[in-house]
Amino acid sequence: MISFLDSVQGASNVYRTKDFIVCQKLSFIRLSARNLLIMSEDIYFLRSEKRDYEYEFIFKPRGSKIDGKRIHTSSYTRIYVD
Repeated sequence: MISFLDSVQGASNVYRTKDFIVCQKLSFIRLSARNLLIMSEDIYFLRSEKRDYEYEFIFKPRGSKIDGKRIHTSSYTRIYVD
């Protein structure tokens, strides 16, 4: 089973949507001297009271921008966790 708190610790970016808390792990792949590919491995955790509490505790310093924002990438994979 994928742990929410472990995923947050290993993530490059974490943000929250209406239904999910998303942990993005970014990877950079150099294709050539001038081309770089940014890949994202995303884990979508279904929001729950417990996860929202943990998220708000960790990201309280963000202030009014607590929900965060996705970092756009060239390609991504997704895993959904209930």
